[in-house]
Amino acid sequence: MKAAKVTRGVCRVCGCSDDVACPTGCYWSDAAQTICSACAEPLFRELLAERSRQIAKWGNTFPAGGFDTMVAVLTEEVGEVARAVLDGDRKNLRVELVQVAAACLRMIEQVDRGDPLRSSNKLQKASKRHG
Repeated sequence: MKAAKVTRGVCRVCGCSDDVACPTGCYWSDAAQTICSACAEPLFRELLAERSRQIAKWGNTFPAGGFDTMVAVLTEEVGEVARAVLDGDRKNLRVELVQVAAACLRMIEQVDRGDPLRSSNKLQKASKRHG
């Protein structure tokens, strides 16, 4: 499968350019000039809204087990992405991809805060037993 060409000065989502902007107006959201604000901003708002939903549901700290547990959560979410692909469910695929991205954002926040990567040795001990 050939990768889609990304051209500087052409939005990779809607195809607008320096010569033909979006009807509502837009500007480049990235230094490479490959995604316009009209496409990027709604996506980032959606990711931040999903992240806020996660905080409301689970709080803003890692569950017991730290990153070990979050890797398991992320893996489960990626499994749901795979299921949506296998089912041909484009609508659910997008929902699951947003959840994966928000889970990754959560983990990035934890890294940036300097939270420990491991809060227990349970996973490490289990992997040594099964490895």
